[in-house]
Amino acid sequence: MLFALRHAHLFPHALAMSGNYDPRSWRGWGESSSEEYLTNPTQFVPGLGDGHLDFLRSAVRISLVVGSGQWEDTTGAHSSTHRLAEMLHDKGITHDLFVWGREWPHDWPSWRAQAATYLHDLG
Repeated sequence: MLFALRHAHLFPHALAMSGNYDPRSWRGWGESSSEEYLTNPTQFVPGLGDGHLDFLRSAVRISLVVGSGQWEDTTGAHSSTHRLAEMLHDKGITHDLFVWGREWPHDWPSWRAQAATYLHDLG
């Protein structure tokens, strides 16, 4: 997803599944730095402005997918995905938020089903 936000001319579509998009919430991440800004969507998106933001509004489409089952809350994926969707909305960046039910935990079988559902949208 960060590739699409930073290089929409190469990656006009992104599929992001069950992510915790704020590395600061991970244990043992360490001290914040200026490099973190470029790899942390929850810092990068709010800072978007000027020409690049205008370009993103017309050039990129992001699909965010998250389940509501076991481990989605524990990993922070559920709340982080919703927070990122709000940030994208606030910036006017085209995106979709797909929230799957409680029967879809944070695991490989869920991601396989989600990928099969949404990969065709990437073009």
